[in-house]
Amino acid sequence: RVVLFVNFIGSVFGWAFMTLMPAWARVVLDVNAADLGILLTVIGVGSLVATLSLASLSNFKYRGALLIASCLFWGLTLAVISKMDQPFIIYPLLLFIGVASGTFMSLGMTLMQFYSDPGMRGRVMSVAVMPFGISSMSAVPFGIFAARIGIENSLMISGILLVLFTLLILIIFPFFTKVE
Repeated sequence: RVVLFVNFIGSVFGWAFMTLMPAWARVVLDVNAADLGILLTVIGVGSLVATLSLASLSNFKYRGALLIASCLFWGLTLAVISKMDQPFIIYPLLLFIGVASGTFMSLGMTLMQFYSDPGMRGRVMSVAVMPFGISSMSAVPFGIFAARIGIENSLMISGILLVLFTLLILIIFPFFTKVE
């Protein structure tokens, strides 16, 4: 259940960035569609690196701690990048966002499958993918925030909320960092 909570908060607060990305790139960075594609590619490269790195680990004993760390790192990086407008700083941060979000997705799904009863895996995975659909709904409040207080501030709020809710999960479920 804790993995579902982590999956939910990461999807709602972390993926809000992807809905804000085109507007953020246009307003803050003043880039065109081709440049936006490059920005998104950098995130994809980070995600690929994370996924391949996770796949190469065998008998890794700190999966719960790594999942929590990826959410914290993702949220902090979102909050930092929200106020940046220099490409030489933004590209490495986008790479880090890709690593953190790729770790989050891969490890979250792995833990849900690993700890599910084999007869329940289909149902568990159906519930597990639900937050990704819900993440689209986070576009509404964060879009409203962006219109009222600016895209940068909306993005910073999403990162801060991701960190705060991850810390809340850590406080309520401290045993989760020991999950293998």
